[in-house]
Amino acid sequence: MQAKLMAATAALLLTGLAGCAESSASAAPTAAANTAPAPSVVGGQLKPVNGAVYRSSEEQAVQATLEVAERWSRSVGGEIALVLTNTSSSSVQYTIASGMLADFMLSKGKEVVWRYSQEMMFTQALGKLTLAPNETRIVKARVSGNALSRLNPGRYTVSAMVNTHPKDAGPAIAPVMVNLD
Repeated sequence: MQAKLMAATAALLLTGLAGCAESSASAAPTAAANTAPAPSVVGGQLKPVNGAVYRSSEEQAVQATLEVAERWSRSVGGEIALVLTNTSSSSVQYTIASGMLADFMLSKGKEVVWRYSQEMMFTQALGKLTLAPNETRIVKARVSGNALSRLNPGRYTVSAMVNTHPKDAGPAIAPVMVNLD
């Protein structure tokens, strides 16, 4: 019985992945200059040809901003909001690598001291994020007081990335600073 269930699950997964692979191919990044050769995909990452730099049109059309309070209490925790706004006159679509739309990190210097994805579980299936013209989507995360209580007071960096496939296809997001009391 268990073998039949595993075989049926594998067949469904393969069928679903085949459809996802086809749809993700249509969202391929475009070259900054149309005269540059097409990039190759290596291990899910775009590899530029002849040193060319590739940026997707979606990345240029979506403004991404991180919002946090200036101070967080180490006993209470803190809120993070990633605001994604499509500033173009046409829809923008990203392929999302799992059920996690965005990942958030808290760092002290080069050391990551908290990561949203380490506290949560997500479905492991490709999905889509579509933003209509002038649409804004807000993705929120909470850093618990329990996670912050083990940290020393001081200034920390909050950063985020949209969980796109390939990884570098999402918009650039500037990190922000927060003070832990």
